[in-house]
Amino acid sequence: MDTVQVIYYLEPFQMMGFYNTPGGWVTPVRFNHQGDAIAAVSADGKINLWDYPVGRLLYSLDIGAQGYPASLAFSPDDAQLVAGVHNHVQVWRTSDGQPIADWDAHAE
Repeated sequence: MDTVQVIYYLEPFQMMGFYNTPGGWVTPVRFNHQGDAIAAVSADGKINLWDYPVGRLLYSLDIGAQGYPASLAFSPDDAQLVAGVHNHVQVWRTSDGQPIADWDAHAE
């Protein structure tokens, strides 16, 4: 079953767009700083990067077997997307969806 993500303006309150994602729920969701991309974690454990407001899926980022991403953030220049996944921190380039780092947060 697909989940539909619906994005709303708050003032005036109106629907901006919607996006279909695989699985059940979707959380967390983040806009980039320029407001032209949305990152969302879907129930299948992938991070989907969407072109906003077009609604085109740019990349589906696989986090591997580490678990479910609990947090997402864009770098200040929107060039990278970082996710906190259990005891890992993972980073991808937003230009091509390629992974650039995966750190074990509990490494000594």
